[in-house]
Amino acid sequence: MRSRNWLPALAFCMAAVVLSSCGHTLTKSSDAIRTPNTKPSCIETTARFLQSQASMKWASFAAERGADQVAAVPNVEAFVQRYAKPIATCTDETGTHEQLVELPALVEAYEWLTMMGSNYIFGEEGVSIDHVRAGVLYEQACDGGVAFACYSLGVMRQKGQGVAQDNAQAAALFERACDDQYAEACRLLGYLIMTGLGATEDPERAARLFQQACVGGDYGGCILLANQFRRGNGVPQNDETADGLLRIACTAGLADACLATEPSSPAPADVTESTTFLHYKQACVDGGARACASIGYALLVEQPSKANTAEAIPYLERACQLGQLDACADLAELFNEGAGVPQSDTRAAEFEAQGCENGGLSACRKLGKRYIMGQGVPKDEAKAAALLSRACDGGDGGGCSTLGVLYLIGAGVKVDADTGWALIEKACSLKDEYACNLLTERKNPATQAP
Repeated sequence: MRSRNWLPALAFCMAAVVLSSCGHTLTKSSDAIRTPNTKPSCIETTARFLQSQASMKWASFAAERGADQVAAVPNVEAFVQRYAKPIATCTDETGTHEQLVELPALVEAYEWLTMMGSNYIFGEEGVSIDHVRAGVLYEQACDGGVAFACYSLGVMRQKGQGVAQDNAQAAALFERACDDQYAEACRLLGYLIMTGLGATEDPERAARLFQQACVGGDYGGCILLANQFRRGNGVPQNDETADGLLRIACTAGLADACLATEPSSPAPADVTESTTFLHYKQACVDGGARACASIGYALLVEQPSKANTAEAIPYLERACQLGQLDACADLAELFNEGAGVPQSDTRAAEFEAQGCENGGLSACRKLGKRYIMGQGVPKDEAKAAALLSRACDGGDGGGCSTLGVLYLIGAGVKVDADTGWALIEKACSLKDEYACNLLTERKNPATQAP
């Protein structure tokens, strides 16, 4: 496969053309060129001494940081606290002078704390996962001006990962990172503002932020901005501009953007030979559950054959693993019935288990019934009761009625008629016909079959 490294660069050029009418420019300031004085002032001398002192202290941590990063963290934190506000002070014949000094060593320290925060997030470089510790380190680095640390802490705040969930604080952190031209932060801030989560809803400002993200190289921002142009939300409705933005993101390698301009699924004649198919396939590889499922269904439903069913299964499996509940359910049904594949209760149970794990209530119910019967899984009524309880708690009437019966007969749970009938009543209120029939028979014994 050819390298796609040129795609983001091409997409950047396209973004500049498509968005030129918006009048958006990103500039980067540079320090003015100064001619050094022949004789350093007292403040310059003091500042250089402070820089040298900090550099020597930072260098002394080098061996420690290399040997044991976790043990080095407290010393680096102490170093940061010591030099957090480096002010050079001196007095000469003209008076007393103060100046905030930029310390290269301090910048390195903040970047190192950011790196350690990421290690604690992912459990890398011999560091155990500790989201709370990561949050502390990101906060220190963010205060030190590291845009990525502000962005990362914002993501944690948005998710409630290791810190209290707080969209308002997440928005503030994204804004700090966005102000430092961190494009992903601009996109996430734009999303919070567009949806009114933790920030005042403002579609026009959201559009400006998505534009900044798109031009800055975060092509998810291009997709979100395209959606706004498509709907005329915060910007004038313009399908042509929307399509141009999607082409930018598609060129950069975001297959979902390519799909946005494609049919809802590959046409039967184009399933394996077309640009459309290649877009869907790339989106599937990139983790797009919808794309994986679309390919699978195109092969399975629109071009039914034994060969196509075999080819469809891996796409549907990936879609199921990525959280597509319909794919899990349909795979379970295929193997349960042996439709185009060898019949296998074991395989059907595997996909029901995956669907249940993904939050599919009917999958939990069906898997629970398998454990009652020992069909494709070892018979285990207690496990069946737990699965049925999960389905019932989520509002699945069939799960409630079956669990109710288990309580009535004491299978996998202790006999408890009151609980059993309460569950059956709940199932009936959820429109489960079997449960309603049981209640009718209970109230009118004469209607029971002899």
